[in-house]
Amino acid sequence: NNTAYRYVFFFFLATSKQILVFEIQGTPITVTAVSNPGATAGTNSTITATLSASLPVGQDVYLRYTNDNFTTSAVVKLAGAGTSYSGTIPNTINTSGATVKYYVFTSGTANVAADGSNADFYTININNNSGSNYSYFVPVAIIAPTLATTAVDLIGASVARSGGNVTSDGGSAITERGVVYSTVPNPTILDSKVTTAGTTGTYTTNMSGLTPGTLY
Repeated sequence: NNTAYRYVFFFFLATSKQILVFEIQGTPITVTAVSNPGATAGTNSTITATLSASLPVGQDVYLRYTNDNFTTSAVVKLAGAGTSYSGTIPNTINTSGATVKYYVFTSGTANVAADGSNADFYTININNNSGSNYSYFVPVAIIAPTLATTAVDLIGASVARSGGNVTSDGGSAITERGVVYSTVPNPTILDSKVTTAGTTGTYTTNMSGLTPGTLY
């Protein structure tokens, strides 16, 4: 005759003929908001869920996430207090170019599979962005090419030779390589420039139009 307890029944009769009963104290909690912080490649992402009220005894809140459209997934129990709870999508999921999908749901305090295989059956209330799931795209990491500049030689009255060695393209196509030079430090491609065809490997270029007695 204890009216402090409530019971939530789920029936899964189509295949396994299972009945699941949750015993909780108080009203079943809903998830009113879920954050979407995004992520950069190789970093963790913290997801925060806002609840309709404090969790009663017998109920917890969980985060389910994937980077392969739920072919595989993982579930973590969120930690927090009051109406704010959070959990982490780890850096191993936030890989370069990945689309990460996730949602938050409430359930009992045990028996939710870590791989999410029984999440649908064990869900009391869910916030999955109205069925679309929350998601973010992890930007493709940009890696700069690796190169070394060779010493200047064959110095004449108005000419000199230099070049370099591109040892790595950083995973992207090399569109231009060469030498830039100026009479001021740290020249850029907006200064005098000579280019040579090719991508990776060694190359040489000839600088011309130099002024005698001038430091470049």
